[in-house]
Amino acid sequence: MQAGLIFYQAHRTFENKITAERFLSSAGCPLADTRAVPDSRGLFGALSTLLHTCDLVLVVSAAAGGLYGENEPLASAQLFGRLGVETGPGGPQGVLRLRVDAGCADLLESAGSAVFVLPDEPGPLAALLAAGRKRLAQKFGAGFAEEDAGPAAGLSARLLEQAVEESLGSADAPVGR
Repeated sequence: MQAGLIFYQAHRTFENKITAERFLSSAGCPLADTRAVPDSRGLFGALSTLLHTCDLVLVVSAAAGGLYGENEPLASAQLFGRLGVETGPGGPQGVLRLRVDAGCADLLESAGSAVFVLPDEPGPLAALLAAGRKRLAQKFGAGFAEEDAGPAAGLSARLLEQAVEESLGSADAPVGR
């Protein structure tokens, strides 16, 4: 099993990719490919390509104001329109909608694959991935059933800054040292 990652009009790609990779690696599912797309045409093209080689595709999307005050991923509306998913007061029909705080994610499934549409927010992204773990375990196996050993909210901005400073050296250090 392997996974793909699509960023659709997303802005927090670095931290969200780390959060997604941490989640996937805890399930023994390698991230095979990552793509960034600016529009719905690119979204559908990347999704089609990745679904040929990946069982699970994570779509991290910019937010659109949801009808019910939810921070719904913009890609959800694009996918629902393309797939003819009916939406109503209870949310999309036939789609698992997960909610954490004011954010939500959608898990769309076919017989052998799944598309998990998530918000472009690292904290809610990690919490929503954790919330979807049980359903992914039912679909793909026990690897997803294990709890993630890392912090639920992913890396903080300060930890990311420290990691970059350590890998590049301190800004105060002389060049060439």
